[in-house]
Amino acid sequence: MTKRKQAETALKESEERFKALHNASFGGIGIHDRGLIIECNNGLSEITGYSYQELIGMDGLSLISDDTRATVIHNINTGYEKPYEVKGVRKNGEIYPVRLEARNIPYQGKNVRVVEFRDLTETKRFEKEKENLEGQLLQAQKMEAVGKLAVPPFFGSSIKRQDQLSNIAAIHTLIWITEFRLPPNGVGR
Repeated sequence: MTKRKQAETALKESEERFKALHNASFGGIGIHDRGLIIECNNGLSEITGYSYQELIGMDGLSLISDDTRATVIHNINTGYEKPYEVKGVRKNGEIYPVRLEARNIPYQGKNVRVVEFRDLTETKRFEKEKENLEGQLLQAQKMEAVGKLAVPPFFGSSIKRQDQLSNIAAIHTLIWITEFRLPPNGVGR
């Protein structure tokens, strides 16, 4: 086998490994050159609703809502590389919370930016559910405290107190369960 053929084979294998890793990501990944998407994975298609073919050549900033786009432009221009949250826009026009994290990298002889999109819709929903349950727990605790003050102990109100304690325990259990339903990567905590 000639050196040229070996180099071509090695390049092809390298590209296949890159593509496999690229598509194995749990988020959407896009590579862009000054905003123009030049490569992406299936995850970005799934998150945004656009097909791979539609995404290639698209202005990546159109995937970000108007009211948070300035933040993304600033982070691109300054080379910011830490995670941050903005609002994304799906193909159907739906606005959704998204966490972005990007890096400048060399790619095919150019300096480009690779960005990971993490859809935070479920995380935000679980956080809101947890807050609601915590509020219910607090309210139940207040009601229990009021009940203790309002009912003299000599009236045999142990049944009422037991019901209140059962309600508080049930709400506390729901909060605990909700915390463990958050995505395993703990995004949003």
